[in-house]
Amino acid sequence: MNNQNPRFTGKSRSTAKAHPADERGMHIGYWDNSRWVDSGQNGPFAKLKTLYNGAITASQPIKDRKTELKRGGELTDSGIAKIIRQSVIEEAIPALRKDRAEGLTKFRREIEQRRAAMKPFEHDPTDLVGELRRQEVRTWLRSLPPEERTTAVRRSSDPMIKEAALSVPVELTGLPQSARDDLTRELIEARYGEEIEAIDFLEEAVKAVENAFDAAREEIREEMGLVRHEFDALVKPIEDKIDRDAHLASFVPPPIDVDTIATQIKSLKFNERHRLIDLALERQVADEMGEDAARNIYGSKYVGKD
Repeated sequence: MNNQNPRFTGKSRSTAKAHPADERGMHIGYWDNSRWVDSGQNGPFAKLKTLYNGAITASQPIKDRKTELKRGGELTDSGIAKIIRQSVIEEAIPALRKDRAEGLTKFRREIEQRRAAMKPFEHDPTDLVGELRRQEVRTWLRSLPPEERTTAVRRSSDPMIKEAALSVPVELTGLPQSARDDLTRELIEARYGEEIEAIDFLEEAVKAVENAFDAAREEIREEMGLVRHEFDALVKPIEDKIDRDAHLASFVPPPIDVDTIATQIKSLKFNERHRLIDLALERQVADEMGEDAARNIYGSKYVGKD
């Protein structure tokens, strides 16, 4: 099903005359069947398209109910408005928000996780020979004038130089943060070109679905005849609760980036690094033997969970 609703024609700016901020001409565009496709059955784009199609038809039951009530001729306008209001609060908005919260949150999280997993290179903190070479490179870089230092890293064809500049905190290289950011982006793009393109396609599809949900919400508001702040005051508490419930139900602790932690530890002074090791051992003892045992072993210096 493609978008045939005139409310969702993909116009780039508002067509409303009464209020320029009205989103009656909201841009969401059509579903891009040429790019947003899955390699197999029941993939992410198929699920997103189902959400998209559901959003662009979400206001139709409210419209049909309103037409049916008017055709009956038994109710006043205020009576019809009261019934529509109840239907929106109990059915339309909860269903719309639940689809959005549960359906889109996981895709947004997947996009964030896939981007976060991209690294400019594979760094092995146990490679002592390679680390010595990288230290020599960093010493050489710091010996250069600032402008030459940045140019040397940017123009280098030797991956060791770039890895040396990116494998430690920026303060240890003497490079400006902007140069480090540019270099990181360049290496990631070179390494993950196809993956980045796939993620970009997925993000575009997610954005189209988000726009469809926004427009559907706006249509429901219009059917109720409420101005935006009145509508928000009515439905926002409902939406916020659904969002919180969906977040709690789908929350997964982020993975631990061991390489980044190892890099940060290496940059610490010896006594600070030694204290971290002590804390880790204390925590392990507490987990295996209990808090009381850890306090007996480590005495007054023990730091508990509190």
